[in-house]
Amino acid sequence: MEKKILDQFIIETPLFARYLAKLVESKNVKTAATDGSSIWYNNSFVASLSNEAQLFVLYHEVLHILFRHTLFIGMPGLNQEL
Repeated sequence: MEKKILDQFIIETPLFARYLAKLVESKNVKTAATDGSSIWYNNSFVASLSNEAQLFVLYHEVLHILFRHTLFIGMPGLNQEL
């Protein structure tokens, strides 16, 4: 993820900046993912996105953490690929 994207995220939402402390590049995820603590992203996927889309991915993953969506992982009937 480019520094300018991270900087823009921090400027726009400084209260969410702490969630980027555990932002990790990984080839083990296709797009981006979180376990409620760390956020992983695939650099090839992110590089294919516009700046606005990259910001959206960051917000999307941070909101998973804030809304504690990871508490539902493994519940019957939920599709984890969505």
